[in-house]
Amino acid sequence: MYTCLMNDCQQTNWVATRAACFVPHVFGDLAEVVRRDMEEANRVSPLLMRGFSFFVSPNPEKQQNRLEVRRSAPSSTSVADIVVTFTMTTEAVRIDCPAHPNYPKGFFHVRPTWNPSEGLCSLQINGHAHDLWQISQEALGYLIFPQPPDEAAVILGTF
Repeated sequence: MYTCLMNDCQQTNWVATRAACFVPHVFGDLAEVVRRDMEEANRVSPLLMRGFSFFVSPNPEKQQNRLEVRRSAPSSTSVADIVVTFTMTTEAVRIDCPAHPNYPKGFFHVRPTWNPSEGLCSLQINGHAHDLWQISQEALGYLIFPQPPDEAAVILGTF
């Protein structure tokens, strides 16, 4: 039953919200969060004092469906560079993350899922909803703050 006058009802712009629930839009928003997070990592990561650095390439205007994040190790170490790749597919954003402790296959997918009863879009990883910052943390946290402790000891210890 309709119980309010049009002027008193709070309306959800479900059309705009649903339009934003498609992979290209999610990929663009995620790329922006990743860029911001990596700028911050280049200011505060404990790896910086050991000569590590972080790079994001390419600029999404140049290549719309792919973004790479690289942790570059100093040449004086035996630690390899690691590249995490975000790729837009037709149904999801695929995140290739070699050496990630939580993803032995080396990748995971972020799937935008529309919930018509709530008028909301959720970003699903293995059936669980995540915010953009959580997805960035899941994909890149191990680059910025190395885990498990044995890798952290190698990276943060004396070379």
